[in-house]
Amino acid sequence: MSQYMSEGEAILAHQTHFADSHIIIRYLGFDPSTRIARLAVDEKHGNVGFYYIWVFFGSGDSTRIDYDGGNPNRDNHPFATSNHKNDVPVRIEAKRVRD
Repeated sequence: MSQYMSEGEAILAHQTHFADSHIIIRYLGFDPSTRIARLAVDEKHGNVGFYYIWVFFGSGDSTRIDYDGGNPNRDNHPFATSNHKNDVPVRIEAKRVRD
């Protein structure tokens, strides 16, 4: 089941936007010049499984990030990019799809 903790005009940086028994997803901020939203994934233990993470933007666009907690080379600071100028992230959702 998808969960999210913030929805509205724009989400605030440095807040937790998803948490379950395996991971915590924090929103670190958004750079309007590059249109990149930065996230941090904090793992509560090893081998957390595979997640889909969606970042939704005010324009209606969304970006899905595939987070593979079993990959030793995973990036714990994924990012999402909007294609629209002056866009802002408005919601983050995540779903664990595989152990």
